[in-house]
Amino acid sequence: MVKRVSSRMVYSGKTVKLRVDEILDRRVKIREVVEHPGASAILPIKSNSKILLIKQYRHPVGK
Repeated sequence: MVKRVSSRMVYSGKTVKLRVDEILDRRVKIREVVEHPGASAILPIKSNSKILLIKQYRHPVGK
């Protein structure tokens, strides 16, 4: 379970915002988070039509 200890906004522009979060995940860690209105993704498909996926925690979305 990851818990946000503190958060501070370091930049706020028209398109993007940048905040620095301190999180507790077995130990205290610093995460820099860019907030923006859109995103993109890449879906790797192997020659045998298998799709590669990795389940990985992402702090900005909390899962």
